[in-house]
Amino acid sequence: MAKKKKVLLVQPRRDKKAEMISITFGEMPSQALRVLATLIQKTFGKDVDVRILDLRFEKPNALAKALIAFKPDLVGVTGITIDQPFVLEVARTTKVILPRVKVVVGGHHATMLPEDYFVPEIDLIVQGPGQLFPQIIEELTEKMNFHKIPGTIVWKNEDDIVRGSDWKENIPGTPIHIIPDYSLTKQYKWKTWFMGHHVEVVNTSCGCGGRCSFCVLWREMNGQRLAKTPEEAVRAILLAPSNQIFLGDPNSFEDVGWSYEFARLLIDGKSKKILEGYCDAVTIAKNPYLFELLYRAGFRRLTVGLEAIDEARLKGFNKRTTLESNKEAIEILRKCKIECFGHILISPLYSKEEIRAIGKYSCEVLGLRRPIYTAETIFPGTPDWKKYWEILMQVDRRLFDLAHLIPGMSCELSSQDFLDELIRLYKKNYSFFRWLVNDKKRVPPLWTIPLMKLWLREQDRRGKRFCRSIR
Repeated sequence: MAKKKKVLLVQPRRDKKAEMISITFGEMPSQALRVLATLIQKTFGKDVDVRILDLRFEKPNALAKALIAFKPDLVGVTGITIDQPFVLEVARTTKVILPRVKVVVGGHHATMLPEDYFVPEIDLIVQGPGQLFPQIIEELTEKMNFHKIPGTIVWKNEDDIVRGSDWKENIPGTPIHIIPDYSLTKQYKWKTWFMGHHVEVVNTSCGCGGRCSFCVLWREMNGQRLAKTPEEAVRAILLAPSNQIFLGDPNSFEDVGWSYEFARLLIDGKSKKILEGYCDAVTIAKNPYLFELLYRAGFRRLTVGLEAIDEARLKGFNKRTTLESNKEAIEILRKCKIECFGHILISPLYSKEEIRAIGKYSCEVLGLRRPIYTAETIFPGTPDWKKYWEILMQVDRRLFDLAHLIPGMSCELSSQDFLDELIRLYKKNYSFFRWLVNDKKRVPPLWTIPLMKLWLREQDRRGKRFCRSIR
């Protein structure tokens, strides 16, 4: 390359002042941008200067300062559905300050609903995995024939849309085997946390063998699943600069043979890392010994997709699990001393009584100490999105946060009443006194109680104000 190129990769901010409620208990590093930046470094070496700017942890004017000081040739932005307004914000700010800079948008939402980014400020939309991003950088020095690259879209107006070939062609080349350069986000090390701990994210796989009707993660990979080798996964964990590791996979232990080897390598390597991740109930119910090994390997928490408390709903979701296997999975994890975060969807068609019955079932029948309740939400890429396209395209994307009802869709309660009931579930199920009565040996540290109360009070306040703002 004749001239050294500069690339700025941006994670958009989250709207903390818009009074949104969040079901998350923290913010994690942007693994997607780290992998992409590492890929660029491996491809171009010192010929390209790549930096990451995570606006979730920066001051409001950080983007403008970075653009003026760094003067990038290309700005890449990623985001999920709730990030869409802020991805547009990044693009517009960039074009105001540096009009000649190319703005490229990719990630989950761009893949599933690229039409949301058909605006003049965005030069290129990239669907699918980002392993072809180096080709985009190369085109900056040539004729900018981005349409040669699969999965790209150049929008100029409604009558001038140039598309590359199908993005699904790129999936087999997904850069899952890359171990990211963690130093790229070292400036945010002590700003990322989850459940009160500083955490690092490690991806051992992408895609999922499940076919849940509400989920877009398996659709994003066109039904395929790719994984690191057990050796690569263990190396990525050991290199991560934190003692707490979160596996950001849709279903980390779907391949049971892989999982046994992975656990054995962690045990033999005498890893001291504390691990958590996602798993489906069927895998746990069928392989109890595997999870005894995983406990020895360092796993202390697993999020399990229980999703419903009746068989009809589970069948409607196309889940592989049953109520019985859900109970078996919870009991196996309890015996293994692995904390179960049971994930349950709350339908917008539920009444107050039905929502409260779910909370009671979670506590008294399943014995969950840390259930996760989320609003059943229609996401881009699912069959229901196509069915209700005209309604959903008008909805503020910030509402797709798994905590709010979607305006215009059928629902039993008002937005405020639904939010009140969701918060009530958390207040009741995360009660310190419930922990004390049900599990005296594993009560939470006393210092966490006021923090949990403050968190719930703040979410209640934000949720009410946001609901009023969208009426």
